[in-house]
Parts: sequence; structure tokens; C-alpha cells
Amino acid sequence: VIRTDSNRLTSQRGDGTVYKIKPYAKNKYFFENSMSMLEFTEDANGNITGHKFSNGTQPETYWKKTNKSIAAAPKEIQVEEKILATYTGEYELQPNFIITVTTEGKQLFAQATGQPKFELFATTETMWFLKVVDAKVEFVKDETGKVSKLILNQGGQRMDGKKIK
Repeated sequence: VIRTDSNRLTSQRGDGTVYKIKPYAKNKYFFENSMSMLEFTEDANGNITGHKFSNGTQPETYWKKTNKSIAAAPKEIQVEEKILATYTGEYELQPNFIITVTTEGKQLFAQATGQPKFELFATTETMWFLKVVDAKVEFVKDETGKVSKLILNQGGQRMDGKKIK
């Protein structure tokens, strides 16, 4: 999503981080503190039709402009620390691919094998989302009320992770 914010353009994917983009030529912008760039494309009448995105390491991609409405950002809630503690542990999504869930005060974090640790944000007591990538996490309790797994929804895929520790 490309938006104007205080007379500046920003870019955001899903619920991820909002990045400032700065102009360097007509219809050409770069992402602040990054090598990523985008170039807006126009039709014969000068109307913006989309943009090309490049980051120097992957093939250039084209994003067509749409007038679809933008979903509102999820409303965050605070969850009690005693409930957060029930989510901590290790969840195995695949052999050798584990998501480790930890707490720091009143904040919940998740770290997948070989990846950085990211903060999770609650929309309900059991439903969480990340702001750095478009992903959602649901904690599932068994019949005794004990957290038994998490479900990761990312990139159109659903992955169950059994709590192993």
C-alpha cells in the first residue's frame, strides 16, 4: 500500500513496517536506508497505473494500481502476563524448524529457526499478528486448557506447530 503521510510517500506490505520513500527523479523513489527502489508507471494520459519494484538482488516486479479499499489496521489489545507465560515454549512446524515464543515483560516474541526475533501483537487473547511481515499466529489449547500448538498463517499457507517444550 502506497500512502501519503504528512506530504511524504510511504509503503507498507500487509500489517508490516511502514517505510518512507523519497524521490530522486520523476516518478522514481528509493526506500530510506535501503537499496530498494520503485518507479511509478503512467498511461498515455499521465495517470499512475502501477509501479515497478526492485531491490538489486531479486528480479524486478510490477504491481498494478488498484482501487480496492484498504482494510483497517488490526486493533491491538493487552494480554495479562500470566496468560503470556502459557504461550512461551518451542513449537515444531517441521523437523528442524521451530518457533520459539518468549516474553519480555508484557510483550510476546516469536523467533523461527535461523531468523530474528519479532514482537507479536494481540487482537484477542489467542490471536496475534506481526508488524514486520504479513503473518498471524493463533495459540490453541487442548481439552484441559493447556496450550498445545500454534497455527502460523503466512503467505496464504497455514502451518500447525505442536508445542514440544
